[in-house]
Amino acid sequence: MNASLLCLISALLAGLASTLLELTWLRSAAAALPGSVPAAALVVPVFMLAWSAGSMVAGRLADRRESQTQEHLGLAARWLGASALAVLAVPWLMELLPLSGSVNAVWMRLALGGVPVVPAAFGLGGAFPLFTRLRRAEGLLPARATGGVAVAVGLGGALGAWWWVPLFQGGGAPGTLAAAALAAGALLAWALQVAQRVMPVEPPCPAVAVEAEAEAEQVSRGFDLGLAAFLGGALLVGGQLAILRVIAQQAGDSVITTSRVLVGVHLGMAAGALWMACPLAWFAARGLVALLLGLAGMALLMPAITQSFPGAFISWSGWELPLVTTVILGVGAGSLVTAASRSRTREAGRFGSWVGDLAAWSTLGGVAGGYGYGMWLVPSPAWGTGPALQLMTTLALAAGAFLALRGLGGPRHRASSVFVLLLLAAGATLAWRMPIMQMPWRADAEDARLVRQLEGPYGVVSLVTTQDGELRLKLDNRFGLGGSAGAALEQRMGRLAACFHPDAERALVLGLGRGQTLAGFASTTAAQVECVERNAQILELGLDLPDTDGVGPLAEPPTIVHADARTWVAEHPDTYDLIVGDLYFPWVTGAGDLLARESFSALRRALKPEGVVVQWLPLHQIPWPAFGAVTQAFLDVFPTARLFVATPLANRPLVALVGGMVRGLPRGDRINELLASSPSPLGPHTVADVYDLYVTDSWGLGTSFMDVEPATRARPVSEIESLGRHDDEAWIGATNMRLLSELTTPLDTSSLDRPPIDPREDKYLGVELRARSGALQGLLLARAAMLQWSRLPVSGEDQRGPLEVLSSASLIEAWRVAPGHADVRRALVEWARSLAVQGDALKGAHLLSAALEVMNDAALAGVLGKLFLQMEMVEEAADLLGQVYAVQPADRAVLLDYGTALLLAGRDEGAARMLRRLLDQTDGKGLPDLQAVGLGLLEKDADAGPIADQLLDQLPVGSPWAEVLGRLRVRVP
Repeated sequence: MNASLLCLISALLAGLASTLLELTWLRSAAAALPGSVPAAALVVPVFMLAWSAGSMVAGRLADRRESQTQEHLGLAARWLGASALAVLAVPWLMELLPLSGSVNAVWMRLALGGVPVVPAAFGLGGAFPLFTRLRRAEGLLPARATGGVAVAVGLGGALGAWWWVPLFQGGGAPGTLAAAALAAGALLAWALQVAQRVMPVEPPCPAVAVEAEAEAEQVSRGFDLGLAAFLGGALLVGGQLAILRVIAQQAGDSVITTSRVLVGVHLGMAAGALWMACPLAWFAARGLVALLLGLAGMALLMPAITQSFPGAFISWSGWELPLVTTVILGVGAGSLVTAASRSRTREAGRFGSWVGDLAAWSTLGGVAGGYGYGMWLVPSPAWGTGPALQLMTTLALAAGAFLALRGLGGPRHRASSVFVLLLLAAGATLAWRMPIMQMPWRADAEDARLVRQLEGPYGVVSLVTTQDGELRLKLDNRFGLGGSAGAALEQRMGRLAACFHPDAERALVLGLGRGQTLAGFASTTAAQVECVERNAQILELGLDLPDTDGVGPLAEPPTIVHADARTWVAEHPDTYDLIVGDLYFPWVTGAGDLLARESFSALRRALKPEGVVVQWLPLHQIPWPAFGAVTQAFLDVFPTARLFVATPLANRPLVALVGGMVRGLPRGDRINELLASSPSPLGPHTVADVYDLYVTDSWGLGTSFMDVEPATRARPVSEIESLGRHDDEAWIGATNMRLLSELTTPLDTSSLDRPPIDPREDKYLGVELRARSGALQGLLLARAAMLQWSRLPVSGEDQRGPLEVLSSASLIEAWRVAPGHADVRRALVEWARSLAVQGDALKGAHLLSAALEVMNDAALAGVLGKLFLQMEMVEEAADLLGQVYAVQPADRAVLLDYGTALLLAGRDEGAARMLRRLLDQTDGKGLPDLQAVGLGLLEKDADAGPIADQLLDQLPVGSPWAEVLGRLRVRVP
């Protein structure tokens, strides 16, 4: 029986188990700490420390045994079995700690999260020298004995990192699976031991194999190979953190990105170990180690090379850059121990200790690399990620040069050492000539000026201005944290949240961002407002709270503190009347916790008996199944929950889960009083505007998602399914908006805090609420079709045609069920103008004509008249705009359009009267060039003649304006 081969399976299972547990602990640590990089700086070094201890202890135990396969198999079986029992004991230990969100509890759970990781890492570290010593006893060459086990561990780690995501997404138990994998490895080793005792197989003579190892090198017991292993471990861990920091800008800071980085690293480790196990007789051990150090260092230059030459060779996108970089990093730094094992610095009987010590030095280097990068290089303003990568590359190349120089003493390998030195010199030249990678490296084209920027454990927070003068707060220069562009919508969200509890005395806002939602909320509510923000770098920017339109300075500015939302609400039970959860990036590690059942329970405990919770959700970033899981979790805590939409007119569907209104929606007169005390053009203005945004109640939500499992901390569905979907926001938003329209149900009058007593009033209000619900449903369906239509090319008429019909039909139906509805009117105007911009003014005219048949509306008629002008139907435009002017005689847009239509229709006297009236209202600045020249010619102004001649030279012959100016030009000498 081939014990040497089957023990590799045990090593693979140990690598799989340890990686599963490492990622699970990393996820919980990233939720408690400021993101994945600080969490990895804590978790990975602890993991490496345990691995180091296991390697040193097991290496010495292996060398104390006789060189018999059975003895080593028994020791490996007991070693892995003890690790499996330690891992299996942890789940019930975790249950001893209550699920509290307090600071002490969070840190206690963070510490206990490492309990299963430490024995697994200890077992994996011990398995490495045990299995290499066993394979050496079987007669294999040192490099092959070590490299085979390293390949198995690397493949097992890659499998565990790849498997962790679907396992975690499905709510599986990585701890149980890891314990089972360790136990399976132990049972396999034990079964092999029993089998070999029954049918012993004599191994090849180790002495013959040792003498046959041509590439083995007789050298003194120097410290340089141990130092190289130390630096390799530092590069391996520090490089992982650096690449993780770079990839966070591309796909968001999530532990799932960490798992993908680990897949690449472990695949590289396996490939490197396999390469080092091959016979390379002309390379000295030190030459190989020097080459690998240089390769690992050069891998860290990949982001800078990509930044400097974005169009060279390969167009990096998606996961190509991190995958290639981490694989090269794993090949270089992850196979140093295998390469160093080529040097026989220890006698064959002490091979286990030698390999164990090398692995221990490598893991200790990983500890230093993790802490050095996470705690020193990145947070320090003097370094940052870009300079840190260059520093690590320089150290790796210098260490490689030192080892290559040490190898020059042997004439046999002098040529290989010189070759390695030349490669390292070329790499050093490239490292210093290459510009340092700037963080953030994904700047948008419209960003005009960087106002301020901070880099730290939370990422890179920057404040930029665009070419249009907008101010944006961004995370990693890609993900928007708010700004002036979306201020109206975000402040509207704050105003709407305040309406759900008009009598609140104390309120809490979770999340700050740019502060637009907080500003809208604080300017509307009369409550004392507190806001907690987890990202300290946002607070360090020292930004003032944005101004709100139509509202003066706040009488009592909100209190903003640096805290974690989970710990804050846990430490303030029965405190708040109203809690508002602002928008979060759903893919960021820890965001899934905030949208889990346990977090909603904590929010409920922080409320007063009749308090209200408002949780905003970005449905353009959360897939519909994940939204269903969050909704089910919310319903478990707030059985009377209701769903509202921020506005049906935005391209981003933002919805609010509102829980705690046990008596129903607040009294209409109180909402009106609240909104009247702080008027704003952003809306809502009255209680009717709030009713317009009602989607459905708990019954509608529960029946729609009855088959969906609720989101929990053990299964944060929104966090997992949202990762990498930020580039698909338009498609997700359109899909979810259509599905949201299917959820829309009328608001029942019994759901009001003060329902009508009079049956007539109840009937009238019920009809009104049904009409508003129908309008919302039509608006959502039309908006979804518009979003899909806007993403299709103009040439795709086959696909755009049905969407145009659906949008128009939905808007007309919404206008029919709720004639005069302000939002429907705005949507009709917007859609008609969009069609006209695309060259379909006739379709826009048909749309508005159909709407006017339902109800005569001056605003729609005015837009239709302008479309008639665009289609050169001047007589129809003049007649229609005349009717609009009779209703809105002071409207400047109507005056301009009506005067233009009269001028083009040849009704000069009326045209002069309309244009002169508009000119008087705007102090002589309200006319475009063509209309101003036309009025001047009508009034026989001599200065208008030369200007008219210039315009006639520019206008196409036979165009309506050319004919008008030519006709009027003869009046002026």
